[in-house]
Amino acid sequence: MSQTKKERRPIVSPQLWHNKRFAMVISLILAVIVWVLFAVVGGEDQDRVITGVTVNFDVSTLPPTAQHLQPFWQTPQDNPHQLIIDVTVRAARNEVITAEDIEAFVVLGGIFESGPAMPEIRVSTTNDRVQIITYDPMHTPWLYFDHPGEDIFNLSLDITGGEIAEGYFAAEPFLLQPTVQVTGPQNQVQRIHSVYARFTHDLTLHETTPFHGAYLAAYDQNGVRLSYLTFNGGQPEISAVQPVWQLATLNVGVGFAGIPSAAQPSFHITPSQVSAAAANVPEEGSLFIVGHISAHELSPTNNRFRFAAAELSEVHFFSPVDYFEVEVDLRGYDIASFLLPAAQIRLPDGSPFTAAFGNAAGITVVAPEALLANLTAQDLSAVVVLGDDIAPGVHRLPLQISTRLGGTWVFGEHFVTAQLMG
Repeated sequence: MSQTKKERRPIVSPQLWHNKRFAMVISLILAVIVWVLFAVVGGEDQDRVITGVTVNFDVSTLPPTAQHLQPFWQTPQDNPHQLIIDVTVRAARNEVITAEDIEAFVVLGGIFESGPAMPEIRVSTTNDRVQIITYDPMHTPWLYFDHPGEDIFNLSLDITGGEIAEGYFAAEPFLLQPTVQVTGPQNQVQRIHSVYARFTHDLTLHETTPFHGAYLAAYDQNGVRLSYLTFNGGQPEISAVQPVWQLATLNVGVGFAGIPSAAQPSFHITPSQVSAAAANVPEEGSLFIVGHISAHELSPTNNRFRFAAAELSEVHFFSPVDYFEVEVDLRGYDIASFLLPAAQIRLPDGSPFTAAFGNAAGITVVAPEALLANLTAQDLSAVVVLGDDIAPGVHRLPLQISTRLGGTWVFGEHFVTAQLMG
């Protein structure tokens, strides 16, 4: 008698696999299981780069003999000091690892006296899933431990590079701020012999040009550059100006002040023409004015003047010249002296005082000989000059004197005695 083997029935009926709703439910369950296995139970290790980890410099960890010292950085940009760290996150579960998860600090136990040092950096983390592989930089920049020092130094200027356009001349450049405050280790500050402000450019200059943002460097007496120093608190903002002037052959002359335009006399000047570079070259046919002659300085007996070339600004002379010698032609002019009555002297408009004046003697008037014969004291008038802080009382006051006749002027400085009353 044969024995028939009993057929096993499947756990899930084959017909169910053809049911779309049932297949979707099973797929969702399997996806959840896979997610649990990889995201909850564990995952693959991941290599990551963490930036911006700030190193903690705790000076209180210095030995007692050195706790009065202060650390100084080679450059202000090194402080605060930050690291780039390579880590491996074990069984990563997509958690976020940031710079706050890592602690970086320096070991200052080996600092016992003032001077340079390169303390060791140590890095750690409290996250047991993070393994630190390496970090950059491995060491701090050199630090200098010392008492703080500070002083103010004159700046030397150095502008290099570029060129000057044809037809122009580069005058001596100058700094808008001639000094700088330097702070740092006192031993380094005391060694400073010179401080330079340097600018480099690649421009072709054809006009006066400002430069901003100087590179500053300090040097000892042997020309060795010093480090660990800060200029103007780390924000120097030093600027300079490079004057650039136009080359020209200048016809020179003088100007007159206080002399009626119709009466301005001719003059002879030596030298009358010079080779130069100037910030403001006159238009063709115009004179380059090297000085001014005031009316109270000019008379037939006082008509020679000298102007120093060295006192003229914004011009450089290539011709050899120390002085410009001027002789004013006053042929046909003469002088006369008058007593100016007190009645013809007054206070300036708006004055808060009343006044009693004396006569002013010795008023010298320059005029053409033809007019001088008709000139009298009645043709003169004067206003006193009051200082800002003048008070009531008796004063000897300067006079501004004018004449009624055209082509005449007053020579010399004149004064009057006045009683001012408030």
